Amino acid sequence: MQASVIQSVDRSNNIASSRVPAVLMVWLGVNAMDAALTLLLIGLGGIEGNPMLSYLQGEMGAVWMLSIKLAISAAVGLALVLRGRAPMLTLASKLMGLVVVYNAVVAFYYFAPTATMPFVS
Repeated sequence: MQASVIQSVDRSNNIASSRVPAVLMVWLGVNAMDAALTLLLIGLGGIEGNPMLSYLQGEMGAVWMLSIKLAISAAVGLALVLRGRAPMLTLASKLMGLVVVYNAVVAFYYFAPTATMPFVS
């Protein structure tokens, strides 16, 4: 049933059927990378930048907070695919990729404390 829904969405929006699952997988992948880097940085004393997730972290712990974040991300991604909004999900994946790159830079400079961050004085 679910495959037929995705195929009907594909036909109505002229999206190749092999691209829609790939867009969803990229979305889930960048969110998983963000979760992993966030967990690493929290373990090193960092804080979650999202106020709602930061509250959940304080109430439930980092692992549960990231589990909820990933569940919400998966639900949003699936909803966008099923509603034929794969281009919007592509843009969201690119923006989330920038967040992952930022987190990776912060983690790198944390592990290399003698290095100076070029954008921080």
